[in-house]
Amino acid sequence: MLVMSSAAADTPPERAARLFDEGLALKDKGDARACDKFAESYRLVAAAGTGYNLAECMEQQGQLLRAWKLYSDAVLEWQRDDKDRKAEKARERMRALEAKLVTVVVELDDPKIEQLSIRIATRDVKPSRTIRELTDPGEIEIRAVAPGYVPFVRTLVADAGATTKLHIALQPIADASRAEPLVETHRRRSRVALSIGMAGVGVAGVIAGTVLFFDAREQQAKGNTEVAQRRADLATGFGAGGAVFLIAATFVFITAPRDVTVTPVAGASSAGVWLSRSF
Repeated sequence: MLVMSSAAADTPPERAARLFDEGLALKDKGDARACDKFAESYRLVAAAGTGYNLAECMEQQGQLLRAWKLYSDAVLEWQRDDKDRKAEKARERMRALEAKLVTVVVELDDPKIEQLSIRIATRDVKPSRTIRELTDPGEIEIRAVAPGYVPFVRTLVADAGATTKLHIALQPIADASRAEPLVETHRRRSRVALSIGMAGVGVAGVIAGTVLFFDAREQQAKGNTEVAQRRADLATGFGAGGAVFLIAATFVFITAPRDVTVTPVAGASSAGVWLSRSF
């Protein structure tokens, strides 16, 4: 009862400090449970040292953007406390991560549009003339939406370390009585590339099987029965394998997710509507 009462009486800072110490002890032993201790401690008190250790965990788990943000917060706190050496250490980790992330630069033609909403990847950002945002590599969706304007939706693909720039100039919605909804659809590029690669392997297999088949017939005609049999077996294997790859490539292409963007427009009395989905 005394132990329970003591634990219940702990203030959030006291519990956060104890969890942090427990996390350090587990970290020294190479125990992955240290990350859970740091995460809980940081939830209670967002201290720079805890955030730095939690950022290392996020790096190891591949959550690079989250790790970068934690390092950034640690830099700001340590700078305020005049802990320059610690701040520089965290800043170095930030720079190393930036080479693994994508920098998105968005130029807004009019950032003062009323109720303008900007979303880059999974994060909502504050509108400004120039927006710089770090995000994970791969497909990055950028949206700009405001009442009375045609919604802007664009998907970019960028590799680690790249910087991609985009200019957005929202257009006022036209007369709805004559406007037709804008519908755009395209297959997911990563799946299309995969299906093309598989088809290439399949075609190569079929060609190799065909060449081996005719070679087997030639060897048979020359009386090289054993050689002919081996070539025939190889021809069967390559041909069957190629056919399987071609069938699989067709299936991957047909079932590739489609990105669909529907942008109806409305008149002065109503607002623009957009829908973006994958299925």
